[in-house]
Order: sequence, then C-alpha cells, then structure tokens
Amino acid sequence: MSETPPSATNNADSWLAYARRDIVIAELLMQVGDLNPETNAKLAALVGEVGHDDLIEAACHHAQQSAEKAMKAALASHRTPFRKIHHLDYLRNLLAEVGGWDMLPSEAQLDRLSEFAVLGRYPDPDPAPTRSEALSLIALSRSMLRAVEEELARRRRQPDKFQAQPPKPTKSEPQTPPEDRDRLPNEG
Repeated sequence: MSETPPSATNNADSWLAYARRDIVIAELLMQVGDLNPETNAKLAALVGEVGHDDLIEAACHHAQQSAEKAMKAALASHRTPFRKIHHLDYLRNLLAEVGGWDMLPSEAQLDRLSEFAVLGRYPDPDPAPTRSEALSLIALSRSMLRAVEEELARRRRQPDKFQAQPPKPTKSEPQTPPEDRDRLPNEG
C-alpha cells in the first residue's frame, strides 16, 4: 500500500471536519431508528425500508470513520505520512511513534471499532451489533474526537512547545510475513 504524501495530509482541520461529520451522522442514525412512526410517517417508512439493524450497522461504520479521521488529523498535525488504511491500530501505533497521544484508547478498545470499516458496507453473515454496543462504540469514537480536538487546541496555544516536525519515514514492513520466512519458494 502506498503512503499518503504529507502534502495531502497536512490539513488537520479538514480531517477534523470530516471526523465531526461522521460522528454526527452516526448519532443521527441511532436517533432515526428510534422515531415513532406516528411522529414522522415519511421518515419511519424510510427506516422500514432498511430496518433498524441496518441503521445500527451504518451508525457503527460512521463511528469508525470518525475515529479514523480524528487520528489522521493528529497525524496530519505532525505532517506524518500514513498509508491509505482504515485499521485503527495502525494509526494508533503511528501516533505512539510520534509521541504525546497517550490519551487515545488502547488497541483492545479499538479492535471492535476497526471491524466497522467494512461491516455495514457489505453483506455479512454475522449478526448486527446490538443497540447498546453501537452506543458504546459511538461514545468511544466521540471521546476520541474530543481528545484529538482538545490536544490539537492545546498544541496551537503553545506552538513553541509543539512545533510540527518534518515528515518522518514510517517503519518499513517485512516483505514476507514472519511465519513464511523459513519456507522455500516451492513449499507453498
């Protein structure tokens, strides 16, 4: 996968705007699913076309997107290049290399949220997340967005302390997965 060049990622405010949009969409989708059909028959009919589970999955997808874009905003503020990827652990690890982003959730907390980069966008035999799980994931994403916004605001108030550094090269990944290194080419 290619890395996004620093020139394409250096606008943290643009990433934050998209992160805010996605979290609001996630929250709206959860509210739309709760509508009383008598209150707004037209909207309730639309919800009926897709079903509540589909709205919950879509809400989780937008929560994942918000978290992803919030972390990309943090990386952009450092002019750190990153791959075009949706995996939150990868982004969190890049931020750990940059330093100063310890307030972000642990990898374990991000695992389930990362799944929704794809879940909800394509047919999947697994059951949809519960309403309770979706609300937890949305709250996690919202807290990440707030943490990034607050940290970026703090860094802007103290620019001498937090000057953006030139882009750092990212760690190169091994060409062959570790478990395959000892195999000969014909061993498959």
